[in-house]
Amino acid sequence: MNEPSGFQSYGQIQEWLKSELGLSLAHKTVYEIVRFLLGTKLKLPRPQSTKQQE
Repeated sequence: MNEPSGFQSYGQIQEWLKSELGLSLAHKTVYEIVRFLLGTKLKLPRPQSTKQQE
């Protein structure tokens, strides 16, 4: 979770859990584990306008 090459969505976490650990969990369950048990949330940058100057 803390690495820059982490997960972009809870769906990706679901897929990883299924492929690596064989766990089939509901979206809500994955969200609750990440958010409350691990104490973190997904970090995504704000979108930037294509018209914005560099």
